Amino acid sequence: MTDSNANTSGLGDVGLSETYRFAYESIRNGAPGLSDATCAAIARSINMKVSLAANDRATAAEARADRLAKALKETRNRVREWPIDDHETCMCGSPVASHGMGDGHSPVSQGDHAISMIVEAINEALQQETQK
Repeated sequence: MTDSNANTSGLGDVGLSETYRFAYESIRNGAPGLSDATCAAIARSINMKVSLAANDRATAAEARADRLAKALKETRNRVREWPIDDHETCMCGSPVASHGMGDGHSPVSQGDHAISMIVEAINEALQQETQK
């Protein structure tokens, strides 16, 4: 067992991250003149910076997801309130007034159909995000 292994194992493996261990070993091997305490202090500093950076990235991702969810909810609510101008044409292209059972479905205006598809897509995206 080398001195550097003794130093890191002497600290105990509990709570030591891979980043800390790698930093400590790299410093210890790369600068053999430094004391164990100095190597440990530098390794702790590196470990802390890496940990904070990872937390910052996670927090930023959560904030982006929250902003996206809010924007989707607001858009869905606005779309639901849009005035529909086209109540005369069915989603299939036939006039609603002359739509019959032979068309194979009840008449649904193009505007109503488009809005319901947008709202459905937003609801699906929001549901998938909450399941993560």
